[in-house]
Amino acid sequence: MEGRWLCLLLGLVCGSMAVRGQVVQIISDGGGSPEWVRLPHQPKNEKKVDEPQLECLYEYTAVDTVLRRTKLAQIILQVGQSWTKFIDYYNYWIDSVCWRSDWKISTAEILELDQPIPREFYESQLRNVAEGRFTCNGQVGLDFYIYEDSTARMDWALAEGAATVCGFACRKATTRFRGRDWTVWYTDEIPVDAGPWKLQGLPGLILRAETPDSLLRFEACSCECRRAIRTT
Repeated sequence: MEGRWLCLLLGLVCGSMAVRGQVVQIISDGGGSPEWVRLPHQPKNEKKVDEPQLECLYEYTAVDTVLRRTKLAQIILQVGQSWTKFIDYYNYWIDSVCWRSDWKISTAEILELDQPIPREFYESQLRNVAEGRFTCNGQVGLDFYIYEDSTARMDWALAEGAATVCGFACRKATTRFRGRDWTVWYTDEIPVDAGPWKLQGLPGLILRAETPDSLLRFEACSCECRRAIRTT
């Protein structure tokens, strides 16, 4: 019985958002649940909306004060000309494995592969930069959800200070967003309006973001430009 549940859970993961070096959007079936819940995964349920100019990998830590443990994850940010996407690296990895095998790899074969760190970040965001709108989807247990958010607006205060994050010279900024104070470090060496989670609105890529109580933290550990960055 345990094996059957494991196969089901892994199958649902394999049916999540496809990456494959593109910024894609999930197409809902109009029935209240995204089509990507269906098995097997069907690439027709997604559409390409942009080409990534750069990809940045973040390490995520979140302290659970109730369970008294620290959650860890790696999350990849893809930045296109007009869209950005923030997705758990485990989903990115699983999808890449399935794509390379033309979706013919078995669950048993996936389980035999070395896997990245456990998945502890369960929501992904697709952002339409021009419209300032996020399409967010995620999972709670075996339940999936999708919603749109057009209210992610941040009033940034630039602050004194400098730091080097992931090899880039960074400036400091602060804001209060969704009930939390945030301190971020952004670099104008990468002049794109993007960052981890829903944090954005600065004249450079946000490479580190943390709360003063150290309960939440994102920090870039790898950043790679895939093509020349266009800023206009």
